[in-house]
Order: sequence, then structure tokens, then C-alpha cells
Amino acid sequence: MKRFNPLSGQALLELLIGITLGGIFIAGAVSIIVLSLRVDFQSSSTQVASELAQSLNDQVRSVAANDWRDVDSLSLETAYHLNYPDGYFFTVDTGSEVLDIDGISYTRNFKLYSVQRDSITNEIVSSGGVSDPSTLDIQVTVSWNNNGEEETLVFNSYTTRYHNLDYVQVDWSGGAGFEGPVTEPVTTYFTELNFSANESLFITDLSTSTVISEGTNIDSEEKYVWNDVLGWIDFFETNTVTVSSTRIFGYALSPNLGFVALDCSTSPIGDICDQSNFAITHDDDGILKGAAWNDQIGWISFNCETTNNCLSQGGLDYGVTIDGSGYFNGWGWNDVTGWISFNCDNSFIGNTCGLSNYKLRTNWNAPVSEGSLISSIIDTGMGGGVAYNFIMWQGTAPANTAVLFRFASSNCSNGATNAPICDQNLGWGGEKTSGEGAFIGPGGDENTYYQPAGPNNQVNLSRLYHNNHRYFRYEVIAHSDQNRSSSPEIYTIIVNWSR
Repeated sequence: MKRFNPLSGQALLELLIGITLGGIFIAGAVSIIVLSLRVDFQSSSTQVASELAQSLNDQVRSVAANDWRDVDSLSLETAYHLNYPDGYFFTVDTGSEVLDIDGISYTRNFKLYSVQRDSITNEIVSSGGVSDPSTLDIQVTVSWNNNGEEETLVFNSYTTRYHNLDYVQVDWSGGAGFEGPVTEPVTTYFTELNFSANESLFITDLSTSTVISEGTNIDSEEKYVWNDVLGWIDFFETNTVTVSSTRIFGYALSPNLGFVALDCSTSPIGDICDQSNFAITHDDDGILKGAAWNDQIGWISFNCETTNNCLSQGGLDYGVTIDGSGYFNGWGWNDVTGWISFNCDNSFIGNTCGLSNYKLRTNWNAPVSEGSLISSIIDTGMGGGVAYNFIMWQGTAPANTAVLFRFASSNCSNGATNAPICDQNLGWGGEKTSGEGAFIGPGGDENTYYQPAGPNNQVNLSRLYHNNHRYFRYEVIAHSDQNRSSSPEIYTIIVNWSR
């Protein structure tokens, strides 16, 4: 008879438990394996998408490097893709492309976005900067389906027009009258005025004065003078007061007095010089003389010499001047109302700017001697135009002298604005004050100038007005110091562009 073993049931129980736990472990392991495979699958597809994005980005940058116009001509924020025809470089088509890799369909495209730069630091900024047409933001997007879920990867980078070339002119001894166009630096130029144009450029006649700025030129904020009886006199409100190279025209306005006429030829009622020939004049040092007229209080003297009331005659030495920054200084006199202060910093009773910070300012400067030269027409040789980067000069700059530039560009060798017909009669410069073919500064008109900080300092040319133009000319202008004793000397002029 077989005996019952009490341990056999325990062993069976342990076996069952072991089988159950083993099943759990196996199921868990299978789950872990499945999860791992899924993670590997996701990681693999993301890696593929990343490589697709990187490769398209590199290809777009290659297209830009080969010929910038191939990307510059594309519409911003529009989806494109590249084609790869046999035996040809990349071509650009609209829309997206679909790539099947390891059983997954990837949709890929790129878009271009404009770029802004800080006007001072030139760094790229997200907003509030100046548009840079020679830099583009490339955004590549790759999307795919992962187990029913849409995945997207976005890759951004910048591309810049960077194949730089220079036009360097170091000699002007070939003479004037050569308009061009030229494809290599030459020794000739088109025209000059008061310039010695040889192996260097400098002002020929320093005794000839030139007014830097004329017109309605009183500052719209710093526009008041003060009298304790009359209060404020506004030199801007009438929009007539003009400081020229020798005198002041127009009339100011006092709320309590009415008009103050500064010149008999431009009084509020017109030319009255046949009745009273008066004017406010000044010399090259900004010293004013003469008297203004008001119907209520009579003459307002700008200099004690006007009324023979200077210290040498036993009176008080007073007068009004204009300094190199355009500020009026000193005080005038009226026999009815007394002192008229032109600047709180040096009023008759001392500095009163803490009480009222009033000043009168003009953008006129003391006249200087000026020389100028217009180059020949330079042909960059690029049919679709180039991006102009900067202009600079090398030489010597005595204290208080200056070298300025205006720049002209066009897609027509004759300076016309209607390429490719190029039959406009105005041509380069002439009556043009803005647009293609006009000699302009950073403000887009003939009244602004590019002014490097000194020799060997480049100043950026505005791509807003000169982008993608084939031909260019420069106008260089030299100013002496205000004493007309020194001239800058220019050895080299360099214009840099990117093809």
C-alpha cells in the first residue's frame, strides 16, 4: 500500500506558483520588448526625419551659394522642394515632396522668411530691426505618420549672400570725362569740382566756402528764446525762419507781440526793404549782427555793436552767436522789454536750465570748403545684380574734416529705371533725386550722405535702395575744417558687394 506523502502537495503548489510567476515574467518581458521595439521604431523614424531635414537645408544653402538669385526670387513663406534632374544642379518647385523610406512616407518642404537686423549692432533680431535682403531664414519641415499619430520636425537655419568682391580705386590720374562702364578699376573718373584728382584726392581751393545745409532749418523742439516781459518767442512755428550762409530770413512769433521780422525782404507782409532795410547777418564764425523788428516794441538788437552799446562805448557787451552744433548762445536787447535770452545755459543772469531748459537750434553749420568727384560707371558683371555691402576710404583726416559719399546704382548702364529697355532720358543723376540712377544717401534721397567714422572705417550701404543692381557709381565729397585751413586726403576708395 502506497503511503501518502504530505510534501507532494506542497511541491505541486510551488510548481503552479512558479509556472504562474514565470508567465507573468514572460508577459512582462514581452511587453518590455514590444515597448522597446516601439521606442526604437520611433527613434529610428525621428532620426530619419532629422537627416532628411538636415540634408534639404544643406541643399538649399548650396543653391543659394551657387547663385543667390535662385533663392532671392522665391516667394517668402511659400512651400518649396528641390528636384534633382540627371546631369543638372538642383531645381526648385512649389509644394512638398513625399519620400518613402523603410515603409514610412515622409513629407518634406522648405520655406524662406525675411530677416531683420539691429541698425546699430547688425545682429539678427525678431522684430524692430531693418530688413536685410541678403540674409534669409530657411525653415525645413518634415512630417510623417507614426502609428496613427502625425509627427512633425522643423529645422531652421540662416543663409547669407557671402561671395564678396571689391572695387578698389587708388589712382585718379587718368583724368575726367570717362563715363564707362568699366569692369576693372581704372584711373579715370567722370567729373570733379574743386578737387585735385591725381594719385590722391584733396580740396584744391580752401578759400571757397560751401554751405552744408540750407532751407527751413530751425529745430522743431529746440525753438524758443525768452524775455521776462514777453515770455516765449517761437522761431519754428511760422515755418519761415532760415539760417543761410550769411544771414537769417523769415519771421518768428510771440504770442504777446505777434510777428518778429528778422529780414526786411521776408517780413510777414512781404518785402519791405524800400521802407526799412534791416537784416540779421552773421560771419563764418557764427557771430550775429543787426536787429529784428516788431511793431509793438520796435528794434531787437542781436549785437551791442548794432546800437553802439558795447563796453568800449561804456555800455554792456552783449551779442548772439551760433556754435558748431547749431545752438544759438548769448542774448539780445530791446529798449522796452530788456534782455532776450537765446539759451538757458548762458542767459544774462547765468544758467537757468534747472528752471526751464529752453534753447534755440538750427541745423545750419558754419560754411566749409568742399570738393567732390563722381566716378565712372562700374559694371559688376552680374546680370541679375548684386548686393552692395559697404563703402570706405583710406587716407588722412585732419581734425574737424569729413569725407562723405552718395551712391547710385541701376540695372541699366545708362542709369535708367526701366530695365531691360533702358531708354529713360534722365540717366545717372541729373534731375533724379531718388530711385535707380540717383546719387543718394542712407535716407534714400540726395539730402542724406554715407559718412564713415574716418579712414579705414566702412559704412554699410542701404540694400533697401541698391539691392540686385548691376551697375553703380559713387560720389565722394570732402569737407574742410570750419576755418578752411585743412582738407582730408583720400588715397583709396573701396566698394564691396556680394554676387
